[in-house]
Amino acid sequence: MALTLALNRDRVIEDVFQGQAQSLSAPYFPNMFGLDRSIAPHPFDLDKAVKLLDEAGLPSADGKRFAVELIVLESLRGPNSDEMLAIFRRDLSAIGIDLKVRFISTKQFFEKVV
Repeated sequence: MALTLALNRDRVIEDVFQGQAQSLSAPYFPNMFGLDRSIAPHPFDLDKAVKLLDEAGLPSADGKRFAVELIVLESLRGPNSDEMLAIFRRDLSAIGIDLKVRFISTKQFFEKVV
């Protein structure tokens, strides 16, 4: 939950996608069966994210908490994804989390992840 609260999705929508996207609360597009419109996307809230991490026993030491590695298919890499990941890296850095992104081939993805 803390990591979700620390990602400024509205900034990504405006700066990367020029307002041509929307924040989702679940892995459903607005026109898909199963979407519960009463569940709103989580807000961007760095203070609450920090509080949750502290309460979970993950306090900041010299501004750092831990690193997270995100594995992404090379085929998904492009200017938009790079810009979005840069924003998310800055967001997470603000709460002491080092986001590392590794792009891998489809073959490596299926060997490693699936």
